[in-house]
Amino acid sequence: MARPGSAAVDVSAPGATGRKRAFQGAPLPEVLRVYRLSFAYFWEELRTEAQRSGQGATQALLAAAGRIWSLADVYSTALTDSYREAVAERMTETDRRRSALVAALVDGPTTGSDTLWEMARVLGFPFQGDFVVLMAEAATTAEPPLSGLDAKLRPLGVSSAWRAQPGHDIAVLTLPRPRSTAPVLDAVRACVTGRVGASPVYRRSYAAGAQVRPGGHGVAGAGDSGDPSA
Repeated sequence: MARPGSAAVDVSAPGATGRKRAFQGAPLPEVLRVYRLSFAYFWEELRTEAQRSGQGATQALLAAAGRIWSLADVYSTALTDSYREAVAERMTETDRRRSALVAALVDGPTTGSDTLWEMARVLGFPFQGDFVVLMAEAATTAEPPLSGLDAKLRPLGVSSAWRAQPGHDIAVLTLPRPRSTAPVLDAVRACVTGRVGASPVYRRSYAAGAQVRPGGHGVAGAGDSGDPSA
């Protein structure tokens, strides 16, 4: 048996398992629980066989017990690291995908791009509903504009999708019915660090491009007025 931590320990199998389960969306605690149960079963099988084989086998198993459970820890660590790396990759890919779809909503879809129905589905938006577009100017390059806004929007039942641009971010928000922009604008004002513009409410996701375009409209201070188009 290879000594845990040595170069001879092959962790490719737990690493592959962690990555696969991450992309399948399996919760990490449940994956690790299965691993612990598997090692516990393996240990019980070894113990039973050692007892059948006699005192010498039992003594040998006891001598190897520390290495066996250390190996379980090495495997669990490899699985966890691989799982987290895969989750980070998946989140990055999802963010890129959502950002590209927001650009398609705002700028208009290109030839061969996803249909509007498909874009709405991937973003978790209804095809028809109440929508608002925000354009938020970044006060500094170190921090995104409207940091923490999503956490304030969730209790309001508002979904959002963002696209980062040099100097500003663009967001498309879905509003719950009956439509009311006042709580949304209050949440925006609570997070403002620079100038922010908000579009009028519109009823279809494909109308986003008609509301706010990068460089097409001045960015007004959202904290200056209760008018959603301010």
